Amino acid sequence: MNVIPREVLRVMVGCQSLATTTGGGPGEVVTEEDIIGDPLEKAVLLGCNWTLRSSNTVCPKSSIMTNTTAMTSSMSSSSSSAYLKPISVHHRFTFSSRLKRMTVLARDAQSRDLWALSKGAPETLHALLDKTSIPSNYEQVYKYHMGLGQRVLCMGYRNLGSSADVSDLREKGRSYVERDLIFGGFLVLDCPLKSDSCRVIKELKSSCHDAVMITGDSVLTAAEVARQVGIIGTKPKDTYELKKVVRGGSGGANEEEEGKVSFEFVPMDDDNDGTKPK
Repeated sequence: MNVIPREVLRVMVGCQSLATTTGGGPGEVVTEEDIIGDPLEKAVLLGCNWTLRSSNTVCPKSSIMTNTTAMTSSMSSSSSSAYLKPISVHHRFTFSSRLKRMTVLARDAQSRDLWALSKGAPETLHALLDKTSIPSNYEQVYKYHMGLGQRVLCMGYRNLGSSADVSDLREKGRSYVERDLIFGGFLVLDCPLKSDSCRVIKELKSSCHDAVMITGDSVLTAAEVARQVGIIGTKPKDTYELKKVVRGGSGGANEEEEGKVSFEFVPMDDDNDGTKPK
């Protein structure tokens, strides 16, 4: 069984906004029912066999603490112990629909190193990543999975060092923290359609109702889900999206000021040809 790198696992279980309905005091057990928040974040946390100790601390489940053989068979006992250390979240730059990302400041138990852990839309986080860590097929991979109707999040992280001060970073703001992140990979989430979705859409359309989708997901994901439930019937190459188009600009930072900006319906990304990336 392949082991998820600790740096990536730290983002998966630490960069979230989940909370617990219990106090999380000494000896108090937090059950799955006690965890509240985004269902997908909860699914990722529990899928990694981690849980909340409190609203600001995550740790491996008790079951994984006593059954780590398959997961850590290639590790020494010391590295296995480090891999399973709890993680404390010291501050959250919460998810913003405008910025399409969230970031937390976190530390491993018994460590002074402070980590910036980020996740968000791949097209947004791309500009915040250390360019040397970005794979050449970055865009091809995330567009392929979006084209299947899956939700795709990019993960990034940065070690801020042992001398980093949480209060100081909080005052400097997220733009100071969210830079030069190391690309950790894509988190691909598959949300199966409800069994009656297609039937309901069909009944609505047959009764002369227009069915539309309002979503914060990427246009590729939204279009494919709309296609699967029958809201739209066009093939990907015949589906259009509304985009901002700049003509006459130089291509630089002030392109919009220099050129003419308009919004036009254009064919959806031709780069997403449905071919599975290598």
